[in-house]
Amino acid sequence: MRRMMIVAAAGAFAVFMALAFTGLTQAQAKVLFDFENNDDVTRWEGSRLADTSASDEHATSGKGSMKVMLKKAQFPGISCSKLPVNDWSGYGTLNLDVFADDGVNLVVRIDDENSRNYATRFNLDIRLNKGANTVSIPVADIYAKIDVKNVKVLVLFGINVEKDTTFFLDNVRLEKPVAAAREKVLFDFEEEAEVKAWSDFDVYAAREAEAKAAYDAAVKAAADPAKVRPYKPLAQPATEPPVKIEWTAEGASSGKHAMKLTFAGGRMPTIAAKPPIDDWETYRAFHATVTAPRPCMVVFRVMAGTSRYGVTRWDDTVSRWEYAARCGAGRNALVMPAPRNAASRWRNVRSLEIYMYDPHEGESLVIDGISLSTDRPDATSPFHDTFNETVVPAGGYRVLGTELVVKDVDDLAEKLKDQWVKPADKGVAELEADVHAEYEKIKAAHPKAVLVTLREGDKGSDPATPDKLFTGWMDAGTPGHEPLVVVLTHFGNTGRAGSIRTWFRSHPALLRVDLSSLPKGAEVLAARLIVARSGNPGNNWDTKPTMFVVEPVRRPWNEYEVNVFEYAKDAVWSDYGAQSWGEGGDCDAVMLAHGPIAGKTLSLDFTEAVKYWTDGQHENHGFILYGALDRLSIATRESGNVSNRPAVMVIYEPK
Repeated sequence: MRRMMIVAAAGAFAVFMALAFTGLTQAQAKVLFDFENNDDVTRWEGSRLADTSASDEHATSGKGSMKVMLKKAQFPGISCSKLPVNDWSGYGTLNLDVFADDGVNLVVRIDDENSRNYATRFNLDIRLNKGANTVSIPVADIYAKIDVKNVKVLVLFGINVEKDTTFFLDNVRLEKPVAAAREKVLFDFEEEAEVKAWSDFDVYAAREAEAKAAYDAAVKAAADPAKVRPYKPLAQPATEPPVKIEWTAEGASSGKHAMKLTFAGGRMPTIAAKPPIDDWETYRAFHATVTAPRPCMVVFRVMAGTSRYGVTRWDDTVSRWEYAARCGAGRNALVMPAPRNAASRWRNVRSLEIYMYDPHEGESLVIDGISLSTDRPDATSPFHDTFNETVVPAGGYRVLGTELVVKDVDDLAEKLKDQWVKPADKGVAELEADVHAEYEKIKAAHPKAVLVTLREGDKGSDPATPDKLFTGWMDAGTPGHEPLVVVLTHFGNTGRAGSIRTWFRSHPALLRVDLSSLPKGAEVLAARLIVARSGNPGNNWDTKPTMFVVEPVRRPWNEYEVNVFEYAKDAVWSDYGAQSWGEGGDCDAVMLAHGPIAGKTLSLDFTEAVKYWTDGQHENHGFILYGALDRLSIATRESGNVSNRPAVMVIYEPK
């Protein structure tokens, strides 16, 4: 998972950021590398997949530059751990001038002394266009991920470089902020003409036109156009019904008038307008007031000069800015942060677009106070994009069965890594045998102890009726891949699938087992969760520590409707991927179970989890299963192999 930036063509442009929130002071501009002497070049290290050398080509500061040759490889790159300045606080932006012989995807990675993995360093994807480029990265964005007073390493590496590629680097510098007007009102709708500037917009037609234009260009460039396959129109949803757009005094939040949108159903009916200014890159936040009839999702989209509507190619999708805003019933004052790559996605803005996700026929939104501000917001509105910011419970997670309180699953993995031993790679039957052996030992002290196996469609859940087949599991995957602009193109539900995948906390697997068959007041002596892996094991589970955890859900999610935005139809999570905690939140900030994965299965001590849901204090809405940067595909209750379906084995003593 990476952040993406499409770099603007070289030229003078100012990038403003507010420093007050960091407590940093403004400093003068500082050149880190101008490559006027060989010392600047030797500070950088290549590898067997990348070479560096001094050059006099494409210099932008003085006469020298550094030539970088990337070989055809997945991740060829260069790094510098001998930075002339380690304290970047007080500067506005990190800027790099790059001349590329051809277009290439590049990652800018920045570490501090505490960086140990992806989550603890700054990463930003950039798209270098052929020719001259200027990369400009706000230091405030780097500050959000690492300690900018103690920067240790700067890395540049390519992504899936398909052929040997050369670029020239020069004038790597830190620059001070440039002041801008603190606020710019785009639409306050006090004049009816502002409402008339908006109209229905067919995003599907725009997407089709782009695809056809790309096809026509490919045919024109082909050596033998006759051999190019005929164009096949895109498979797209039905045309959206029109939106009724009105000038209204109802629900105005700034002044006396607002814009009212009344929907006739649809999936994402969209309206669009050209904003009064097209250069937004000096602003740090987007604001709007939305009055909604119910909790719902409203999306704001910005199309800049290089933006495209495509959804199948990564570069097309991340070329635009979209923000999915969670609105509650009533008035919502929304604050949305500027994109990290404002130099491209908020530059030469040609269209501002708004849509409501799955509106009901006849319901309305009232929009007002659309504006930009230069102040970087202290807090922004959900849904929070975890591609750009870390979302964790304020007080951390309690890890049940231990004294630990951790920031997140990565923190837990770090704390326990020295205790890791290679797990025995046992199958389901072997793990069940282990539980039965434990049961025999427990019966010595608890002769009335009972063992039950809770697995969908399997026997063993009720000692009184041993042949009874258990029904009581739910499970669903929530496909998605940040940033949210990408998630919005393909989020969905896999509640009917025979296997589901979990990865990051932001798009987890949800599971629930019905524990109501356990006698009320019974003492839970032991329990174990067993899930079977599906597909390629991967993860290097046998050579490095892994960590998966179970987190309880507070919402009554629907197995066939839950996704990263909703836990049931028209029932939105409080934040993206159920990432809110405590009273009024989507989950409880506790880890009920944790442990490493093996090659065939994941088996976790589930004793604390079963106690949690049977103590009479916590309603059982199931749990989220996810890992520390490790992917996992598991068989579900729909699996054709009953023995591979998730199971919870419980040993209890009746009251």
